[in-house]
Amino acid sequence: MKKINILKAIIDFIWIIAVPITAPVTFFFILFILFKGEKNIDFDILGIELNLQSFFARVLIALLGICLLLQIYSLHIFRKVLRYFKNIKIFDEFVIQSFNKIGKILIISGVSSLIIGFISRIYFHGQVTISLGFQPYLLIIGLGLFFQILSEIFKIAKQAKQENDLTI
Repeated sequence: MKKINILKAIIDFIWIIAVPITAPVTFFFILFILFKGEKNIDFDILGIELNLQSFFARVLIALLGICLLLQIYSLHIFRKVLRYFKNIKIFDEFVIQSFNKIGKILIISGVSSLIIGFISRIYFHGQVTISLGFQPYLLIIGLGLFFQILSEIFKIAKQAKQENDLTI
């Protein structure tokens, strides 16, 4: 039980830092970039470098901001799941659905970031690069798949627990 408390404290700390600062700034940043942005500013969001030379670049930056907001939302859902864990409601239907939802959100965010990064390298740098190694969007996709697998495992465990309760 101590590990859940430590994990919840860490996630709450990240939440306290991320939400009041990052979420509103990202939201207003997206609006600013789309409607009033300066032309010669370089940006690096989620590991993707862009310059505001065209409206297309502004749209890509706005999409990256949306990906960041999706990741923050998945953190919010995870905080709720940890509350269920602290209350020992591990096999609750909310937990199973939340793990699946977190997985979908992270996969969408990771794949979107991957596609935006690929398009931006082609459009702005005129090059196609394939880099092997540690990329943040690949980690996000992997975490999304992990949460979906957890959802399936919890669903199977819940069914096994219900069958076990009936046999006693």
